[in-house]
Amino acid sequence: MLDRVMMAVLLLLSLEPSDGTDTGVMERYQNQVLESGAHSIVDAVNACQEHFGAGQIPLPIELPPVEFTHQYGRCLDTGSVEPHLDIQYIHSLKPENEYRLEVYPAGSGPKRAYLSFREVPLDEDTRGRYYQGPVQSLQLLTYTKGNWQFLLSSSYRPDSKVQEKHLTSIARSHIRYVKRTDPAYAQWGAVAIRETGKKYGADVVDYLYMGRRRLSRDLAEEKFKLWLRKENREFGVYVTVRYHPITRQLVSIDYEEA
Repeated sequence: MLDRVMMAVLLLLSLEPSDGTDTGVMERYQNQVLESGAHSIVDAVNACQEHFGAGQIPLPIELPPVEFTHQYGRCLDTGSVEPHLDIQYIHSLKPENEYRLEVYPAGSGPKRAYLSFREVPLDEDTRGRYYQGPVQSLQLLTYTKGNWQFLLSSSYRPDSKVQEKHLTSIARSHIRYVKRTDPAYAQWGAVAIRETGKKYGADVVDYLYMGRRRLSRDLAEEKFKLWLRKENREFGVYVTVRYHPITRQLVSIDYEEA
């Protein structure tokens, strides 16, 4: 389910030129992009997922608040650079409207020790590193989540609309998304998946973490939505796991079909 949602999000990110953009210029620019070896983002993501064999690459779902005319991706798995997924958003007539996303297997990204990074808190357990170069160069933010290292960058010019706060916002919303869709980030995600599969005699095919809350001094809960498949039937189930917040002892699991 969520794989299909993610694919739909990627497709919806295809951006159309504004009404004031010359069609001939746009076509020439697009031909240059394609001749450089670029692909659609979906094709590039699929190629890198197959190449790395480390599961789904969860892309950020937020973009900087500027206009783009083109987007494209490459899976760079040969050559002198570290293998990675490279995605770029650009404007054919506004070079200051530029944004780039690179994704590397965790621990395999470029070190860039020669740059003076500043540490940036992104959430309670994730810290990023931000660098802003001199004018007419670039700015970038890098962080690691799960199996992947992410590098967000854009040009840094006097007329740049993309700022540090935009890169930080993209990273924070991305981390929230990753946590909601990966059982490893919930205390009871693996238990919810295992017990729900057993109760319904079905395969759990997708997962959404809906959050945690403290009910009292002695009781807390985590909620999930799971998608199950049994023979030809697919259905959703809301699962609530209640537990003691101090001892982490399981109290109960409630199920409600969606």
